[in-house]
Amino acid sequence: MKFLRASILLTTALMASLRLHAADPEPLREAPRPASPSDLGVGRLVPRLELKPISGSRFRLGRSKDAKATVVAFTSTTCPVTQRYGPTLAALEKEFSARGVRFVFVNPVESDTATSAKEMAARLGWSGPYVRDTGGRIAKALGARSTAEAYVLDAAGTVVYRGAVDDQYGIGYSKDAPARRHLASALEAVLAGTGPDLAATTAPGCTLDHGGPVTADAKPTYHSRISRILQQHCAECHRDGGVAPFSLGSYQDVAGHAALIGRQVGKGVMPPWF
Repeated sequence: MKFLRASILLTTALMASLRLHAADPEPLREAPRPASPSDLGVGRLVPRLELKPISGSRFRLGRSKDAKATVVAFTSTTCPVTQRYGPTLAALEKEFSARGVRFVFVNPVESDTATSAKEMAARLGWSGPYVRDTGGRIAKALGARSTAEAYVLDAAGTVVYRGAVDDQYGIGYSKDAPARRHLASALEAVLAGTGPDLAATTAPGCTLDHGGPVTADAKPTYHSRISRILQQHCAECHRDGGVAPFSLGSYQDVAGHAALIGRQVGKGVMPPWF
């Protein structure tokens, strides 16, 4: 009888523990991890999109006669992770452009301005075209999930790598140096005529969501409810001149960061009072 009672108590405790862990929020620290290449579209041709950079002439993404490989690096002027990766991308562009690799920088954040984009590119010394993807057309076509994601295309326009630049920066952490240089390794493999050992990873950064506009009959509106919630819980830091990396003072600001806001609030990271 005692054994049966002990077994019941142990089983109950284990089930409670499982329920507790199942309800745990996402961890506050997020690093790149291997992903399924097929799930992320590795091996498919990218669409032949016509792109207009903030300076320079239009060009088409995909097959290239002039480049042995093309890097499409998603970025943002307001995402802290991508700001940290700016110098890394500049160093990679300098290292590999001399070997026939073209770099294209794409900013899919609606509220990032053309002026801030030009200033960022000039400050970092990026020489490749910088494209503002204000309608999310490029991000939708490639299925981009975050502002820290990088793609490697071969000369035929096939995706051979998709994921993080490296593992030095992520959500909630940074290291003195990367242990794995994912993007550089993928480029070395393509230039050597082989496939990368790791063809896909996650890319922790500011989350993107290009699932379509909110329906017009949705009851909550920005001015009736959303702006007041932001004013009460976010505006102390997320304002012009505030300590947060970007402002949430206008509808455009909020719409441009909507997916990131949803994720960070859902994880319990924001508001940051834990």
